[in-house]
Amino acid sequence: MLSVADNLARAIDAVPAELREDAKLNGLVAGIEATRRELDKVFTQQGIKRIEAMGQALDPNLHQAMIEIPHAEAEPGTIVQEMQAGYTIGDRLLRPALVGVAKKPD
Repeated sequence: MLSVADNLARAIDAVPAELREDAKLNGLVAGIEATRRELDKVFTQQGIKRIEAMGQALDPNLHQAMIEIPHAEAEPGTIVQEMQAGYTIGDRLLRPALVGVAKKPD
């Protein structure tokens, strides 16, 4: 089910903001967003929570660092990119968030 949530998020993100108001695509986007809300509701009922990663310090218990990104504004070790959402169920990790972590610029 986590991959379904990922694909719904990708589908929503794939529609540019200027096309969201297009009458031809409005129904499609609304349907995808409604499906995503329903899935989120089921996740909540089952105790499944999305891990908030952006701007957080890297926690190896919740995050898997995939790359280091030179970043002048963020502290080293701060998450500046999320490639894939992570999830917990109760206090257990279902899937770590795949993230990019800030490092000092060269």
